[in-house]
Amino acid sequence: MGFYLVFKKTFRDMLGIKRNVALVVLGLIIPIIALGTSWNNLSNHYYMPTLSEMTQRTADFYITFWYMWIAGVLLAATVSAGAAGFISKEVTDGTLMLVAAKPVNRWQIIAGKLTALLLNIMVLLAISHLLTVLLSGLIVGMETDTLNVLLRLTPSLLLYAFIVAIFFGAVTVTLSVLLQSRIKIVIITMSLVILTFLSGAFTRLGNPSYETRKTISYFNPSAHMRLTYGLIYDSVSFWEIAPDTQETLDMMSGTPTYDDDTRYSRYNYTSYQDMRTTPIHPVGSLMILLALSSGALALSVWALNRKQL
Repeated sequence: MGFYLVFKKTFRDMLGIKRNVALVVLGLIIPIIALGTSWNNLSNHYYMPTLSEMTQRTADFYITFWYMWIAGVLLAATVSAGAAGFISKEVTDGTLMLVAAKPVNRWQIIAGKLTALLLNIMVLLAISHLLTVLLSGLIVGMETDTLNVLLRLTPSLLLYAFIVAIFFGAVTVTLSVLLQSRIKIVIITMSLVILTFLSGAFTRLGNPSYETRKTISYFNPSAHMRLTYGLIYDSVSFWEIAPDTQETLDMMSGTPTYDDDTRYSRYNYTSYQDMRTTPIHPVGSLMILLALSSGALALSVWALNRKQL
């Protein structure tokens, strides 16, 4: 009962039109522009690709864009901003005392708030994704076969987004319990977002050795996110991402996949596929993310139980 009361109140507070519309628009307009540009470039290429090739390129482009923007910077920043004031703001305002005075366990406060945030975010992401696919057909003029592939990828894309949302939600909720300043919480979480999605490529600066990059990858959240993403889309039976797209994702995330002493021809995709090996198994990366999320939530419950309201 306590969980439901907290969940209901939090979810109702998140139904503001401006916030939800802004998230849908940001997750809709930029992907449509990017997909439209990519599709038109393929259509007007001097070598007219087949529909199958255009579908492959478009889907791979969208998978990369989803990783970096929709389920990347946009999702992580939105979750972090939404969860930053879950506890700290209510403690400052004194409203958490009213909730704690009711027959509600403190772990139910955290669980109810986080569940409401995750449900709200996932519904908005699903709406944004489906509208992107629909408008790509109506406005951009994508072929039905291509749109069908993007639609069939929906469960895998949303599953990965859910894992990202859990990770950043858990970390931010924990900071919200431990810190009172919402500004500090936002600064820390935004720094984590940048570290996770924008700093991976910098791990190659200075041309470090393969062993050095392997060691860094163990502590690199970007590499764990990328390997988890690969684990999910590799399980899709009807689609296989192109090797050059895998290379792009590996380089963007700073995931070491081959020894520089055995360089390959950029045009020999089979070579890259044969050489690709990661220092961490993708299942291991998924377990690391889930373990960190669980540990953060356990810490938040422990800290909230000890907090004087």
